[in-house]
Amino acid sequence: MSSLKSHFNAANVILYAYVLFVDTALVLYEFSGADSRRFDPLTRIALIYALGYWLLSDSRRRRYELPYCAGVILLGTGALCLPYYLFRTRGVMAFATISIFLAAHFASGLFGAALAAALFGTKVG
Repeated sequence: MSSLKSHFNAANVILYAYVLFVDTALVLYEFSGADSRRFDPLTRIALIYALGYWLLSDSRRRRYELPYCAGVILLGTGALCLPYYLFRTRGVMAFATISIFLAAHFASGLFGAALAAALFGTKVG
């Protein structure tokens, strides 16, 4: 039970709420025909913030020492640093963490598509 409780900290909730909300909203915008490009910079900044907050929280919980300027490294090479961090701190279980994140991303896109189809009907062309 304590293992399950440790997964529900504020950083995890913020990260997954971001993924579920933003992916669903972007699919809804795309499906409705509205231009969602205005939100791209905002969603990217919010993703970097959510990932950074999660990284700092997780590294404190695991007592893993991050480099001095972890924010700059995350901003510049986040796609490389996060998997490295996950494999360094979790070993093979990093595959599970990455898979859960990708599954949440995919599921929120499917939810957004189903919601958009229910709201706007089918879109042809």
